[in-house]
Amino acid sequence: MFFKKIFKKREIIDDWIYFSREKKDKKSFLKLNYAFFTFWALKNYKYFLEISLFLDDILEKNHDIFYEIEDRLSEVLEEDLWIVFVWTKKTDKKYFCYFYSKNNKSIIWETINKVMQPYRDLYFSVYIKKDKSWYIYFKDLIPSNFEYQKYQNENKIWDLYKDYLGKQLKVYYFISYKNKKVLDYFKSDLKDLWFELLMEWAWKRKNYPYALKISKKQDFNLETINNSAYDLIKLTEKYNFKYEWWVLK
Repeated sequence: MFFKKIFKKREIIDDWIYFSREKKDKKSFLKLNYAFFTFWALKNYKYFLEISLFLDDILEKNHDIFYEIEDRLSEVLEEDLWIVFVWTKKTDKKYFCYFYSKNNKSIIWETINKVMQPYRDLYFSVYIKKDKSWYIYFKDLIPSNFEYQKYQNENKIWDLYKDYLGKQLKVYYFISYKNKKVLDYFKSDLKDLWFELLMEWAWKRKNYPYALKISKKQDFNLETINNSAYDLIKLTEKYNFKYEWWVLK
């Protein structure tokens, strides 16, 4: 669901998603405003701002302190300095809050220090660099297709299908594509993954004008849905097809 707010006479869309990521055996948890990726970035906001909090015994035992700081930082920086809050990240050692700003004036540091005054026992750092194309947001931190699908799967199950959990069901998946020359190879790989092809048709989509409806009978739970989504995403990437969505009926 998208939430809109007025941000200095501009309409900002909030679409916060939560996902985890593993790199080199290190796991991090991210909260990201996906709306900028879906709709637009703010072209005039050309400075990337990172505020990191180092985890100590206080934060390890009371994460509410971090959420309190996060809320206060985003509120003050957005309202007073027109700075956009875009995501957070938690690792084993740190919490990060990320923003984009129109400038790198000293008032940013002064404002952050003022917000952090009640938390003198916590060590934090501030880092700012020019990133006018939002490279860090779009290239480094946007979730992969599978990370985003895992988030979507969990929401869909709990919002629509939680009463079906644990049952043996037929799940329907939809794939779109544009190259018919490799379709037979794709179908063969589908069979190897125990998916059944149900329907083929053309639809009005410019980039992927053809679609497939397939199904698989499976124990219905988040793990099996994620596993099927992972298999299909990998397969569609192999043939330059596109994984769309799944439904139960």
